[in-house]
Amino acid sequence: MGLTALILGVIAVILSLIPFCNYIGLVPAIIAIVFGVVSLAQKEKNDLNHSAMAITGIVFGALAIVISVIWSILFLFSSGYVRY
Repeated sequence: MGLTALILGVIAVILSLIPFCNYIGLVPAIIAIVFGVVSLAQKEKNDLNHSAMAITGIVFGALAIVISVIWSILFLFSSGYVRY
């Protein structure tokens, strides 16, 4: 599960960096965070590599969510819907 969280986190970061695909990147980001937390919760099978991959997947998932929110805010202000 740690490897799955890592792969989904990397995919989520890549998708969230593409300007109009940032909403699509939210789905693998949330799934990466869930898989990472579940992998960390399984204490009996975790070794150092799996827990490091799970933590990295959680970080990448959170980073993808932050990038998606920043892109959304930038699009909102640049489109003229919000006056500042």
